[in-house]
Amino acid sequence: MVAVGFLKRVKLAFLVKMTGGTGDDGITWPPLSREYLAYGRGPFSSRRAGGLAPGIVRGGDRDGQPMDGFMSKSQLAQWRHIFAQSLARLRMTTPEPAARVIAAKIAWARMKERGVKTKINIFGNRKVDMLRDRGVLYHSLSPGELGPNNEYSPPPDQVVRDIPGGVVVGTSVQYATFHQNAKPPRKKRQLWPDELPASWAASITAELQLAIGEIIGGVLGKVT
Repeated sequence: MVAVGFLKRVKLAFLVKMTGGTGDDGITWPPLSREYLAYGRGPFSSRRAGGLAPGIVRGGDRDGQPMDGFMSKSQLAQWRHIFAQSLARLRMTTPEPAARVIAAKIAWARMKERGVKTKINIFGNRKVDMLRDRGVLYHSLSPGELGPNNEYSPPPDQVVRDIPGGVVVGTSVQYATFHQNAKPPRKKRQLWPDELPASWAASITAELQLAIGEIIGGVLGKVT
């Protein structure tokens, strides 16, 4: 019962914090960085393009615009022209692999000066739910099911364990510890506070007393 009451509060606070608000536990999560939104959590095409030279384009939409490189056909032609010119110069003093890398960077920098779209500008300001990319962590902290005899069935990755004088409640999702205990403020997103809020304690106690009363009432009813 205590575990269910605690998880209810954790889940409700999670729903507020993941959108940038302050939970009733007093915690506000720092926003995701523009770099992460663009390169780490961008749509699949943007993640794949991150490992390619900007001139390498796969696929395209109906208008012929490259989907991965974010360049039109004319912009791509300009990129290739700048790349070829830079590579020809660099080959005279630089080994081929390094020359190609440097030439690609030069071409990309020139194209950005000409206004070509970049992943960070397209995806870096999106509004997304924090820590709910796949929902694994969120679901692991959601209250499970209580059976007819009050036996508890937790969802996947949830930890609920009785100990002498108390109960252990948490999640086995590995990256949860990183967010809960991160040292840099910009990365710390606590799932629950270090100390139980008074409002949480009061609500959990009230629910526990109600549940105990119902159980006692049911037992007395059977006896009489």
